[in-house]
Amino acid sequence: MQRFGCTVLTRLQNIKEHALITIMSNVTIGFASGSDASNMIQAAKKFYDFDLSAGLAVLMVMCTQLLGFGVAGLGSRWVVEPASIIWPGILGNCALLSTLHSKSNAVANGWRISRLMFFFVALLCAFVWYWFPGLIFPALSYFTWICWTAPNNAVSPLSAALNVLAGFVFFFLIVTPGLFYTNKWFTGYLPLMTADVYDNTGASYNVTKIINPLTKSLDPEAYRAYSPPFLSATFAFVYGLSFASITAVLTHTYLWHGTEIWTALRGTRKLDIHGRLMKAYKPTPWYWYLIVLVIFTALSCVMVEIYHTDLPIYGVALALVIPAIYFIPCALIQGISNVDANQINVLSEFIGGYMFAGKPLANMIFKVNTASQSRSHFHLLT
Repeated sequence: MQRFGCTVLTRLQNIKEHALITIMSNVTIGFASGSDASNMIQAAKKFYDFDLSAGLAVLMVMCTQLLGFGVAGLGSRWVVEPASIIWPGILGNCALLSTLHSKSNAVANGWRISRLMFFFVALLCAFVWYWFPGLIFPALSYFTWICWTAPNNAVSPLSAALNVLAGFVFFFLIVTPGLFYTNKWFTGYLPLMTADVYDNTGASYNVTKIINPLTKSLDPEAYRAYSPPFLSATFAFVYGLSFASITAVLTHTYLWHGTEIWTALRGTRKLDIHGRLMKAYKPTPWYWYLIVLVIFTALSCVMVEIYHTDLPIYGVALALVIPAIYFIPCALIQGISNVDANQINVLSEFIGGYMFAGKPLANMIFKVNTASQSRSHFHLLT
């Protein structure tokens, strides 16, 4: 079709082009789009009264996102190619794309409704239902009703739902109330479930009272005169469970997938039918991802130096190493079970707080570099 002297293609996209559009749109939203970095920029102004330059903000968003993409591309042979890693969370996208581009409507288990009509019915039901776990009664989100109604489903087995339910009942209906009612860590003076931080009067913690406005660092005398921070019972216990989770991730991966990882590293793993079919397509050269990784690592080092963030170069290197270590273990678990075991944000706070004590901006950049990279890993992979 001719329009304004130009030829405009009016045909519909095929399924491969549609999938590429879906990928491109999904890696620009959520945590992969650098929302962690955006949150840090907002927190620096709201809680610390820091005015960050535009250059630092732009580099922060770009570096955290693209460093994660570089690592994800280099590690795809371990977390994409194995037949057991199906990434259940994206099967819905696959079914939707197939439905939109398929002309057939084969009868499945006696169902004669069209796949597209089934999608719209499910979408309407999901919209109505989500008001309950999302707003009215959030605890309902811990119960996976699909697992209850289809207990023998291979993707979401009943055992997985029961495991989550048992953990929720024990830790959040027994242990956490026990901490609260025994006033452990002074949690009895605070709300039971909140992610807010409080001072010794029960008011929201005012961080600006303990920051030296000239050096933008912790003022020990002001801290002692004001108050240590206090967390609610649920928030404090979640932190403890997060450390247990990130330790269990490494142990589980070594015991259950160690041989598989070593086989992939040596290049001797046998591919399934899907892997063999994908060999017909030319893969993206691994050094492309390496180039991205090197460029944005260098930019990260330049960023922390020229903007005087108090984060040393070795902090940038450590922020790259930590998510790289946890990348394959967390991706294996999420790719097989659809359970997000990524708790690196808690680990980065702990390590950064110890190594860069009294330097809030350095801590924030270290955490964002670490946590946002790990999240962009999974966004690119899925």
